Amino acid sequence: MNGPLRVATAAPIVFALLGVAPASSAPTFFRHTCADVLNAPAGARCGIVVVPESRAQSNGKTIGLNVLVLPATPGPKQSDAIFGIAGGPGRPTANSSGLELASIAGAAHNTRDIVLVDQRGTGGSRPLQCEIYPGSGPTRFFSPEWPTDILERCGQRLGSIADLTQYSTDNAADDLDDVRSALGYDKVDLLGSSYGTTVALDYLRRHAANVRTAVLDGTEDVNSKGPLLFAKASQSAMNALFSDCVSDPACHSAMPNIRSELAAVLAKLAKGPVSASVTDPQTKQKFPVQIDQPMWVSTARNALDDPSGATDLLKMIHAAAGGDFNPSADATARVRAGLDGLYEGMSMSVTCPEEVANIDPAAIPRATGTSFFGDFQVRAQIAACNVWPLKIIDPAFFAPVRSNAPVLMLTAALDSSTPPEESTRVQRYLPHAVNVVFGDVAHAADTPCGKKLVSAFIIAGDARGIDASCASKERRAPFAF
Repeated sequence: MNGPLRVATAAPIVFALLGVAPASSAPTFFRHTCADVLNAPAGARCGIVVVPESRAQSNGKTIGLNVLVLPATPGPKQSDAIFGIAGGPGRPTANSSGLELASIAGAAHNTRDIVLVDQRGTGGSRPLQCEIYPGSGPTRFFSPEWPTDILERCGQRLGSIADLTQYSTDNAADDLDDVRSALGYDKVDLLGSSYGTTVALDYLRRHAANVRTAVLDGTEDVNSKGPLLFAKASQSAMNALFSDCVSDPACHSAMPNIRSELAAVLAKLAKGPVSASVTDPQTKQKFPVQIDQPMWVSTARNALDDPSGATDLLKMIHAAAGGDFNPSADATARVRAGLDGLYEGMSMSVTCPEEVANIDPAAIPRATGTSFFGDFQVRAQIAACNVWPLKIIDPAFFAPVRSNAPVLMLTAALDSSTPPEESTRVQRYLPHAVNVVFGDVAHAADTPCGKKLVSAFIIAGDARGIDASCASKERRAPFAF
């Protein structure tokens, strides 16, 4: 490494937990035991790097960023490190999900450390969490996904312990650079997924000299309008699913009228909520619930992103068309149980001012009108953001990110959140970017081809000349009937 590793004992961690800045002004890594970190591999280093909550107030509150370092094996080690950045927004990175993200680096990890940092507001970095589905048991998941009353109270509660306007993408990018400095790496190899690509792009702009390479998996532009994109992207993914079913003899035989069945389900739900039973996965006991249209389409959209769930989604539609919404209820409970780990306070603090505030209501009908997903989520998020404390974002944040750094973009054509147009728009300003499109999957980086490309790219430090022909061979998992 070019710079010294700044490591201190664990004692100053107490100051970070109390929100008091330690004496040293230089970013410092305060190491502690990894014993309490889920699945931390042998040799991992754990600790915190203390950063100011507001960079405009040098003597104000601080945040102890939770950091997990996975040492290069077997070496010799390079002076740059791979920084994984999770999506969401609202997903922590220094946990089991981050370890899955780290696995994408493949052989590049042999000679480079991997650094996982819980973004401020998530995980162990001043977590900002709202209990969207209070209570216990699966029935708690059958309430509105964007409850303005709960979010308003949560914003007031969190606002008493944190300045919610400081949990922005800009600050997150600066936090990562403080971690880089504290650990002594001269440059970073950014590995961002979904919203993590927004943080990576912002880091490219704010700390260009410190970037060796960047991988953008499911690119989300800094000027993204978030939920406004979901309807079109989801409909595109659903159309592809139906086309693949028609082309598969077993699927087509089992589901010959799947398109009209989806239309029938939507028509039924448009008349009002339907009754169903949800099964408790622990006790196997069944409970009565109500499913409305916003809830059902949200579950269907999330199912589209499940690499192995295409058959289950088709069966869910088929059953619902026949009046059986029990599979829909079980799927809803599974999806929302997974979303329960999202740090909603951080997510709201990012998406409301950076994405939702830029949505023109007049554009909603055009963006959502032809999709099964409709306008439910975008209008619900707008309403929720109206009760959340908003930061005034510098207009410069929304300008295109220009960078000469080597960039590998992995674009899944069936991603229901980040449509291919996003990556195309971003690539215009990145002259050394290569955009690899995977035509028949919802996620690219975690496919065998994606992992191969990411590893080769980071090792080479240049995407040009890398054989990306394997992308055309990746397919969704086979249907099972």
